[in-house]
Amino acid sequence: STQRFSRDDLTNKGLLKFAKYGMDVYDKGVDCLVSHLREQESMFLQNNNAKLLHSSIGWLDISRNGQLERMYFHDKCRQLRSSYDGDLDIKPRGSFKDWKNDVENLILGNAPIETVVVIALSAVLFGYYRGVKDVTNAVVHIGGDSTSGKSSALEAGIATTGNPSLQAEGLCKSWAATDNAVIDSLDSLFGVPVGRDELSLNESKNLSQL
Repeated sequence: STQRFSRDDLTNKGLLKFAKYGMDVYDKGVDCLVSHLREQESMFLQNNNAKLLHSSIGWLDISRNGQLERMYFHDKCRQLRSSYDGDLDIKPRGSFKDWKNDVENLILGNAPIETVVVIALSAVLFGYYRGVKDVTNAVVHIGGDSTSGKSSALEAGIATTGNPSLQAEGLCKSWAATDNAVIDSLDSLFGVPVGRDELSLNESKNLSQL
């Protein structure tokens, strides 16, 4: 059997807790085990045998050769040859050519939807300048009568990054959630657009505070 543990568990104290899963680790021998695992990790990386995975998406600061580099993670991270290992449905589908044709035929000329798509794409810049420039995340409310196209505009924006369907584990979700659930859904996202649909379903007592 296999047991998955995070990179920060590769410490003396971190490894001891895996004794309950049957790992042969104890107080006096954990130092040797940590050293051995680090040597094995180094060998895998040098031989390009390691399979790198990431669970956060957007701009992340990665330490390489003693310096921090800001890299963009999505379904893949090309610089590190890392693949996404999370619950969100962000795997690209179709082709850029088809998406471009749809934008030209269905969106260009419709100023409200054009605006929402541009706002969604700007999330990449907000994530990139995180901690560098004095910028905060943009929160945009789309208002309008029923069947006026609010949900379609939101889906068009979210589709630039992932599955926009409310039924999927994508970046667009319903407002029918607790405040904590709304905030938790933003965890590990640094430079991607997220959406919430059907504000009337939200039961928050103080939406401004949220």
